[in-house]
This record gives sequence, C-alpha cells and structure tokens, in this order.
Amino acid sequence: MIAENIPQTNIQSVYVHVELNFKTNSFISTSSFLLGEHTCYQSDWQKIIEYPRQTHFGWYQFFG
Repeated sequence: MIAENIPQTNIQSVYVHVELNFKTNSFISTSSFLLGEHTCYQSDWQKIIEYPRQTHFGWYQFFG
C-alpha cells in the first residue's frame, strides 16, 4: 500500500515510481513502473486523482 498526503494544488505534478530489486545467488534484477499524468497508466492515474480517499487496485507491467 502506498499512502501520501499531497496538497490538491500539487497533485498534477506528482509521479509515483515503484521499483523492486530481486537478488539471487547469481544476479541482481531491477524492475519498475511509473504512474503519472503522462505515462502509459494515465487513465489509472486519473481515477486515483478523481477519487483520492478510495483504495485503488491494479495490475501493472514491470519494465526491467
């Protein structure tokens, strides 16, 4: 869960970058995705902005 208190006047300039690091005996792998106004998840981001006090669930493809 990600929770943050961002003033409504600043919400359009926020991006959320989620990164996961995986480590095994032989290598380290990093995957991430970006949520925000001008990203491939823009429609999901608009729902989060329109309903800021609700829980939002979604499946996101990680890029690594």
